[in-house]
Amino acid sequence: MKSVEERLAHLEAADQIRALKMTYARLCDAGYPTAELRQLFTPDAVWDGGRAFGRHEGWPEIEEFFAGADTRVDWALHYTVAGDVRVAEDGRSATGTWYLWQPMTLDGSPVWLMGRYQDDYVRSADAWRHAHVRLDVQAVTPIDKGWVAERFAGSA
Repeated sequence: MKSVEERLAHLEAADQIRALKMTYARLCDAGYPTAELRQLFTPDAVWDGGRAFGRHEGWPEIEEFFAGADTRVDWALHYTVAGDVRVAEDGRSATGTWYLWQPMTLDGSPVWLMGRYQDDYVRSADAWRHAHVRLDVQAVTPIDKGWVAERFAGSA
């Protein structure tokens, strides 16, 4: 059985990872400030948005992606919910899954984006960071039509 200190360390790590994900969502909603977002990722991180948003490896590609996001996204509100964080036994890595429900303006049109994040995290010297973010987009649908009529709007 784990000691109280070990159990507490795992609970604190999971809480820090939840705070990391909420910081990520707030920064995305604030216009994708690249310098601040960069700090949430390891230098060799991968951000993979699949067919909807592409795969971006390492700080330079991730920064370029976020720097260009505001050309497609005029406004967004990331609801990342039902987070399930699993910290590894050694306390140095973790995984997390989250559901994403996101009203947004994409390419000038109001849409709902729905998907799931599957993240890998690592603990650096000073904080937890994203090592791999996978966004499995389930639908990007016009608000006025819904996902039954048009599950993937335009080129999303």
